[in-house]
Amino acid sequence: MLGFVSITARHTDFDVVWLGARVLLLEGRNPWQLIGPGREVDWLWPLIYPGTALVAVAPFAVLPLEWARSLFVGASATALAWAVTRDGWWRLTLFVSVPVLHAMVSAQWSLLVAAAFLLPALGGVAAIKPTVGLATVASAPHERWQWVALASGVALLAVSLAVAPTWVLDWRREVAGAQHLSPPVAHWRVGGPLVLLALLRWRRPEARWLVALACVPQSTVPYEAVYFMLFPCTRVGLLALTVLSYGAGALHYWIVGVATSTVDLQYRAGDALVALFYLPALWMVLRRENRGETPRWLDAVAAVVWRAFGRRVNAAASGGPGG
Repeated sequence: MLGFVSITARHTDFDVVWLGARVLLLEGRNPWQLIGPGREVDWLWPLIYPGTALVAVAPFAVLPLEWARSLFVGASATALAWAVTRDGWWRLTLFVSVPVLHAMVSAQWSLLVAAAFLLPALGGVAAIKPTVGLATVASAPHERWQWVALASGVALLAVSLAVAPTWVLDWRREVAGAQHLSPPVAHWRVGGPLVLLALLRWRRPEARWLVALACVPQSTVPYEAVYFMLFPCTRVGLLALTVLSYGAGALHYWIVGVATSTVDLQYRAGDALVALFYLPALWMVLRRENRGETPRWLDAVAAVVWRAFGRRVNAAASGGPGG
């Protein structure tokens, strides 16, 4: 093995991808079989990242972990800062919010996913994070985002299959056992299904993004709330959400202390995530007009849906009293 005992005691989400890339690309072995609890590379979780993610971090795999981790976080934060300052500097306030700080300390991919929502060139992140990444691209305002994501994804997929032809089967087996992932919309007790009301503003990219994020399985912890720091459109709104994030952070650490298992922790944290981030984001979205950029295919789908809905309404009206 490649000196895994030298890894620092504080692990991050990036570390397991770095490990997988080294096992696959430098040793030529199957990381999905080697990494996980009680396996040759004893890790808290199995490798639930796809082969495309391992190929994407290949440039980092030749570096020591601490260097690779720092460069990854620095590049992700720089991309997000570039994206949010295109219309002014005031959005940089989000970098002192708990979700963003948590994502940086934990070397999470959510910074890059958030940047991808604003930068078409980063559309390939959908192939690296197939859940929240695809939700981000699916809500893009026009086809250019989606074509970039498709081209990047196909390229990463082709390279990954050339390196590890069976990785899809191995990865699906590991993901099937990941019970700690859940879609926020399934958190009924605090109004998860209410998030679907954002479809009333379906022409707005952020509304579609909110619904898509709510419907994909994910870790329901503070770093997954980075996306919602992009929703405020005023300085006051962003400042208010930043302050609220500190209450969410305190609540999360209380949940960590009372949870009886990892699954229980994730579900309780999911309730908090919906209540303190999804529902405020829904409120922001519903206050806005149903107007914005939409891909042509979405306009076509919407037209078909509305025509079908109109026919049902007309049929019901004609069959009613006095019809």
